[in-house]
Amino acid sequence: MARCRGCMALLILPLLAVAAGDDPWIPQYGEGVLPLDSPEGDARLREAVPCTVTGALIGSLATQITQSYCGLASLCTIFNALDVVPGPALFNRYEFWTQDTLLAETGTEDDVNPRYGVTLDELAYVASRRVRATAYHAGNHSIDTLRSAVRDVFSDCAGRKAITCNFRRAEVTVSGGGHHSPLGAFHSATDSVLVLDTSRYKFPPYWVPLALLHKAMDTIDSSTSNTRGWLLIDASDPVNLPPSLPRPPSAVIGFVSSEALASAALLAAGMVVGCTCACGLRLAADRRQRHASSASALDGDRDTFELAKRDSLGREDGAVSSEAAGTGTRPPVAVSQGSVFLPGPAAV
Repeated sequence: MARCRGCMALLILPLLAVAAGDDPWIPQYGEGVLPLDSPEGDARLREAVPCTVTGALIGSLATQITQSYCGLASLCTIFNALDVVPGPALFNRYEFWTQDTLLAETGTEDDVNPRYGVTLDELAYVASRRVRATAYHAGNHSIDTLRSAVRDVFSDCAGRKAITCNFRRAEVTVSGGGHHSPLGAFHSATDSVLVLDTSRYKFPPYWVPLALLHKAMDTIDSSTSNTRGWLLIDASDPVNLPPSLPRPPSAVIGFVSSEALASAALLAAGMVVGCTCACGLRLAADRRQRHASSASALDGDRDTFELAKRDSLGREDGAVSSEAAGTGTRPPVAVSQGSVFLPGPAAV
């Protein structure tokens, strides 16, 4: 009976949690945050300035493949939206940035370990290998600086630019720690921005008041003891790029990705197979050459051998004599000096 009561409690508790609004599967938002898939959220997007970059970012939005890959997913989203090249040609001739290849293709896989997430400065370091990347820490820059950057990208639609933010999720979505996501649009009437959350399995895009977002960025990242902030990416002039940013001090040294190890293993295997094939071909060629030389020499002395054999036996075609037949042995064959002996048929 006690066991049945326990089972009933397990069934009732989730229902009570849902009734209390604590169900973790229902997105929770901070004050003033509005989901895009609501009627008002959709209306804001229709009223926002229709910059080309907005459609490109929404269409390229990547879902982070692990809990800690929000920064890489944000950068892949922006790189694909802005057509940043050169990129990895994973699909025949089509260049497409993915979270698995981003660090390798930018040459930063030995400096940045994304296993536990990346900092704002680390993300700027990776981005600077392909575009102009400027990191702004919210503790050092006011909301006016943020608003100016947002207006430049999403109101003036200036160049091939984009913004990704590093903020404390608890300020925006009630719970959670540090997070990265790109911005997608700006609604000037409500002074709010559209956050394209990379954890799409939990949150659809949502509108956040700019003041609330700046507050969420003006929080301390425990791994760097510095405030979070935003990253302004400019791919307008990729030809004359400045030197890439120095490696941030918090980056992990000596990290080798599984993709790099797999590539090295395949290269080594290919070298072994190639060497084996080359050696086999060389041996076969030498064998054929020796065989051709021997056959040429034998053809030149075959007539000499046949004449000597007939002279010795006194019969045509090397027939066995009656004396030899009686003893069961074959008479010796006299071969002239310098001739080549060819193995004959077995004695009869």
